[in-house]
Amino acid sequence: MSYEVKGTITDVFPTEQITERFSKSVIWLKTDEQYPQQIEIQFVNQNADLVDNVKAGDTVEVQFGIQGKFSEKNGKVYNSLNGYGMAKV
Repeated sequence: MSYEVKGTITDVFPTEQITERFSKSVIWLKTDEQYPQQIEIQFVNQNADLVDNVKAGDTVEVQFGIQGKFSEKNGKVYNSLNGYGMAKV
């Protein structure tokens, strides 16, 4: 499933090289709605460079998907928002 959100970037974090094949960049985004939400969106591997041309204060529209993973270790589910498109507005 695909989603889209518009908001203002509050923080941009440097790209992290997690493993040889996995890198990620993260932004924090404050949504533009009556009750704004602060959310974290990660951009992984080939999408990590989408973060290179934005900075805190930019208003953007982000296309993303939701990924969830169950942890057998502690019986919890972890969700992440994975961005694959972003444009300044």
